[in-house]
Amino acid sequence: MWISLYQKGVLFISASGNDFKNIGFNPFDASKSIGTSCVISIVEDNKGNVWAGTDGDGLYKIDTSGSISHFKRENTPGFMRAGGVNIRNISHGSKGNG
Repeated sequence: MWISLYQKGVLFISASGNDFKNIGFNPFDASKSIGTSCVISIVEDNKGNVWAGTDGDGLYKIDTSGSISHFKRENTPGFMRAGGVNIRNISHGSKGNG
């Protein structure tokens, strides 16, 4: 289960409840960090990647190895051209591809 935390990233808790990890802001390693904005939407895709939408800081992808990619208007051509950087809802497409 993935839980979004107010300005603290996301928390993973295994189904057994015996394993958990927090992925939040890390000023020393951006590749393993989610910014300080609130995570307001979250989904796990069919490949096991976790997508976290924020209130003001775009979209984060946490891949199965734990590496984090950050998508926002400044670094992703064509992404969110008309809208802001608030990602309030994330869902799978009809073919399960995001």
